[in-house]
Amino acid sequence: MIAPIYISADLEAGVVLVRYRRLTDGTLIAEDYRIAPGATAGIDSHGEVVAIELLDVDNATLAAAAAYAHQRDLAFPRDLSRLLDAA
Repeated sequence: MIAPIYISADLEAGVVLVRYRRLTDGTLIAEDYRIAPGATAGIDSHGEVVAIELLDVDNATLAAAAAYAHQRDLAFPRDLSRLLDAA
């Protein structure tokens, strides 16, 4: 399972970015895949997930993003829902 290399959360805005890979020079996000309302995966030109972005985060969005990540052998942070509860 691939672990995230970077996690950024703005709890006031309810936005989370979970990054799995760095883009190499000249490589761009080739596709934004909608996982669920408020959750998008950035896919590179090789079909690899670079990052998962969550907007307007709630428990349903977190569950959808976690399921998507796990189906692709990507680790997804388990404690994000606790952070949201504290915000």
